[in-house]
Amino acid sequence: EEEEQKELVRVDSEDVLKLVFQFLSEQNLYKTAKTLLQETDMDVDFVTEKSVSKLTTSILAGEWEFVLDHFYNKNIISVSENVLEKILTQIALEMIEIRDVEVAKAILRETETMKRCKDKSKMRRLEALAGMPKLPGEILMSLYVDEKDAGKLEKDDNAMKGASMEEIKEKVTKMKLKRRKAIAEDVQSALRSVKPNVLMNLLGDAFKWRRHCGFVSESMLSSNDNSSFDVFLDRSNLKDIFSHSSAGGKKRKNRDAEGGENNNNKYDYKNVNDDYVRAEKRSIGKFGKKSVVNCLAISPDGLSVATGTADGFVELWKFSNGKLRTDLKYQNDDELLLHENGKVTALAFSPDFETLASADSTGVIKVWRIQTGRCVRTYPSAHHGAITKMEFSADGNGLLTSGFDGMARLHGLKSGKTLKEYVNPTVSSGGITEQCECAIFCGTDKEFILAAYSNGLVLLFDAKTAEILKEHKHPLLTKKSGDDKSSDDASKEAHVSEFVVKDMCRDPLSFDKVFLCGGAMKLVSFDAKTGKIERTFNAPTTSIPSEIIANTAYISVSVSRKGEYIYAANECNAIVRCWRVNDAKFVCETDARGDVAEGDKDTSHCLACETHPQGNAIVTLSSPNICKLFTA
Repeated sequence: EEEEQKELVRVDSEDVLKLVFQFLSEQNLYKTAKTLLQETDMDVDFVTEKSVSKLTTSILAGEWEFVLDHFYNKNIISVSENVLEKILTQIALEMIEIRDVEVAKAILRETETMKRCKDKSKMRRLEALAGMPKLPGEILMSLYVDEKDAGKLEKDDNAMKGASMEEIKEKVTKMKLKRRKAIAEDVQSALRSVKPNVLMNLLGDAFKWRRHCGFVSESMLSSNDNSSFDVFLDRSNLKDIFSHSSAGGKKRKNRDAEGGENNNNKYDYKNVNDDYVRAEKRSIGKFGKKSVVNCLAISPDGLSVATGTADGFVELWKFSNGKLRTDLKYQNDDELLLHENGKVTALAFSPDFETLASADSTGVIKVWRIQTGRCVRTYPSAHHGAITKMEFSADGNGLLTSGFDGMARLHGLKSGKTLKEYVNPTVSSGGITEQCECAIFCGTDKEFILAAYSNGLVLLFDAKTAEILKEHKHPLLTKKSGDDKSSDDASKEAHVSEFVVKDMCRDPLSFDKVFLCGGAMKLVSFDAKTGKIERTFNAPTTSIPSEIIANTAYISVSVSRKGEYIYAANECNAIVRCWRVNDAKFVCETDARGDVAEGDKDTSHCLACETHPQGNAIVTLSSPNICKLFTA
């Protein structure tokens, strides 16, 4: 419990008060905001970017009423006494210039800042200027000059001898604007610029997280009655979709807690709630006999599963019961998302789970708004041929794709254009056509692109420059211990096509490391920067015929939410195997087809498996149209 307390995010109470204060000020509740300042004795040294811009513009324009309103009447920001003294001195001088001496005297005699001014000679000078009935030219020239610039003033006086009053006023105006600019810079540097609506944005993020964790139901979100959602309701006791863990799983946990055989090999991670998946829960989706499902994706909030079919349709299903999401009006009205001219081959949800991207066999990409079903962006020729894999960038503004044309590309969601192309040199030279099997972001800040090709090559690109940083030749073709042959000689002797990387995913505990799977039932943990194989995951081969090992591949790989377990789907016999990540120990295998009749299993093969982002569950896709949910 003490360790958990240490990991809690601490927010200073004064920062909370500042958030409330900013909200009150933005709602024009200035009296309430001023009361908060008086009761808490809090210094406000920040303003929004818009307010900073407005304040500095007002100083440059000489709109002193607005400036004083900010510092005195509304009292919404605080600056140092020195900066405030400069502002009041400038206002007094400008009032003296236009002969509004009553305002000038009020500023000099009634404001607390000027009363506390320690520069008595400056105060005497200002009082004397305010008492003059008229300002001659030489006095005007000295009005905005400090005593330390007396030498410069003497030169200016000599240069301006014989000048007309208009010329003198023009010179004075330039000096006045120069002082205003200096004051504006002082104010800008004294204040901390912050984004507007910080409190509301934080609450919005918290709401998204609650929805992300399943504590906000879809019925609450889809209701038109705003009063139906109670923000003060305690949802900590709500059942989530993973409260159905099997009794066997509970027994296994109890055994481990009592010091069972797995207890000595616990994964070094604080949250030990990760558990491996082995029990079939339900089917997801109901598909027609003529429909062929090609791909699937799980939304980041874990509430929806999207599927794409060979006849071009994209459908969203509830994860909780496997049924069609009829809360989406377009699906309830049987107006499904559609690719008119191609088979849907890849799907990807945006990080904020508000948009869904779908790609087809003709190289077309469509981006849909999930709540409305509206297509907000179309890329008519993102690739020349089928698209194999898609992934959104971390900020949701980019879409990374790979395709049969041998290219990996990054597309801009805002511009609707292809921003970068990540080129395999063997594809672009000599007319060789090697398809790009998959491409993903990697690195701590997702600053790299890792792409795998059908010739066994894996390339690491700089995401911004598209420069090749590292070339990895056949990372799945590991050299045997004691073999002194070069990797080139070894690759010539092997059927390289058997060792092509078919899929990869990031390690959630180290984004520089990825899991690669592919031909000859190979699965490895791989360092994308160095090319080092961290560990290899092998299944017990005694129960697997040698011809299956030689002629099949792991077609899909996915890691559990906390990075403790890794899953790989065998293309040929539709078996999903599970290993512990920390020691590569084989844990179990599950038939992705579930309780399908034996006769149908003979013609079935696995297409994909994907772990749930919030709980111990995986969703598998096998032919023909077998989409299954498995839980711990």
